[in-house]
Amino acid sequence: MEFLEPSEGKKYFGEQAFHLLLKRTTPEMPELGFVPAYYFDMMADGQKVGQCTLRVGYNETLECAGNIGYQVDEKYRGNHYALKACRLLLHLAQRHHMKQVLITCQPENTASQKVCEALHAQLMGEIEIPDNHDLYSRGYKSVLQYRYELDKIVPAKEEDIPLIAQLYDELTAKEEQGSNYSGWVRGEYPQESTARELFQRGGLHCIFDEQGKLVAAAAYDCTHGDCYKRVHWSRNIANEQTLCIHTLAVHPDCRKRGLGEKMMRFGFDKARELGLKGIRIDTWVNNLPGLRLYHRLGYRDADILYDNVQYEGDTMAYQFLEWYCDEQGTE
Repeated sequence: MEFLEPSEGKKYFGEQAFHLLLKRTTPEMPELGFVPAYYFDMMADGQKVGQCTLRVGYNETLECAGNIGYQVDEKYRGNHYALKACRLLLHLAQRHHMKQVLITCQPENTASQKVCEALHAQLMGEIEIPDNHDLYSRGYKSVLQYRYELDKIVPAKEEDIPLIAQLYDELTAKEEQGSNYSGWVRGEYPQESTARELFQRGGLHCIFDEQGKLVAAAAYDCTHGDCYKRVHWSRNIANEQTLCIHTLAVHPDCRKRGLGEKMMRFGFDKARELGLKGIRIDTWVNNLPGLRLYHRLGYRDADILYDNVQYEGDTMAYQFLEWYCDEQGTE
């Protein structure tokens, strides 16, 4: 595994006021049950206030030990340093493409439990420590195991609608400066009213990062525009029997993290969950990155419609694509 160094010439992860100073790394040692690990000092205003660890990967030993470990020096407790450190470590775990992170603590350690709860980590239960585990020899009999799923897709809440509108604006503003692959226009489409309509239909979903920032959104429902009736689909299936994925948006600062693919794969699960026949979608013909992704995931081109597709006066050309649940190509 290649260890990651702080970026932009920094000697630390985080902000200057609070950061993690890298002290050492250790390689994988399978014979001892060790995965690669980072060891940091927690630094606040130039003062060491504790230490923390990120263990990268997964094995049975980590079921009890967890991926993240931390300890705040007693005189510095009560300043949320453990929570701040964990958020930085989650970001580092994300850079290593980890899907989830385990955090464990003793049942009587209420302070650590509060840290896990503040992270919105899910309590998986109390785990008994095997007698051959290093923790057992140190006096631990059991631990509470929490799981934090990185880039988890969650249903949108009404209070998320302004955040989704802001995501649309930031994406379209970025595309104004370069290549506009989405075909969207800032201030015209999509807007807050778009997000609200999708939310009211019940299928709007989001991804928030470890800092609580909204980084991706899309909607999944069976509502297709009238233009879908004009498409020559390969199967004589009513559009209402297929899922449609609307306004997939990924924050421009979070590209190349696989978020778009994750949102599209979620559509496969959603279609099967709802007992639908497949998925039908559309995109602008010049959305080359999107089309590459859709084709790689097994979507087939069905038809192209020109002029007045989505609304009167619409002169863009749209590619319509289809995928069906009994076909392969989603792995």
